[in-house]
Amino acid sequence: MSASFACFTAFYVVLIGCEAGGCSYFAAFVNNELRPYFAAHGMESESNEAYEAFVYLVISAVLLWLSFMGTLCRICKPSRRNSSDEREEFGSSCSGFLRTAASMAIGITIVVLACLTAKYAFGWWNYFASQGLDHLAANCHGLTGMVIAGMVLSAFTLVVMAIMIISSEN
Repeated sequence: MSASFACFTAFYVVLIGCEAGGCSYFAAFVNNELRPYFAAHGMESESNEAYEAFVYLVISAVLLWLSFMGTLCRICKPSRRNSSDEREEFGSSCSGFLRTAASMAIGITIVVLACLTAKYAFGWWNYFASQGLDHLAANCHGLTGMVIAGMVLSAFTLVVMAIMIISSEN
C-alpha cells in the first residue's frame, strides 16, 4: 500500500467515524429535544418530520458504523497477493465486487437520506433562530452542517469509487 493511499484511507476512516458519531448524536437530539418540543407546542406536522429525520439519522448512523468497521477490518486484514490459485483469485475478485457494490449502495443511501434530513434541519434552524431559542437553533445549525458535509463526503467517495472502477477496467 502506498503512503498516499494509506494517508487517504486513514483520513477516510476518521471522517466516517466522525460522521457516524455525528449522526448518532443528532438522532438523539432530534428524538429527545425536538420531538418533545414540537409535541408540547401542538406542531404535529413538525413532530412527524422530526420522527422521519430521527429514522433517517439512525439508518445513516448504522450504515456509517458498518462502513467504518468494514473499512477498519479491510485495513487490518492481511492481503494474499502471491496466490496462484484461480479459485482464490475468483473469490477475491467476487468479494471485491460485492464490497464495492455494498459501499456504493451505502453511499447512495447516505446521500439520499442526508438530502431529506437537510431539508428539515434547515427549516428548523430558521424557525428556532426566529423564535430566539438559541440552544435548539445552534443544534439545528450543527445538524444542517453535518448533513451537508456528509453529503459532500459521500458524493466525493462515490465519484472516487467510480473513477477507480473505470480505471481498473482499462
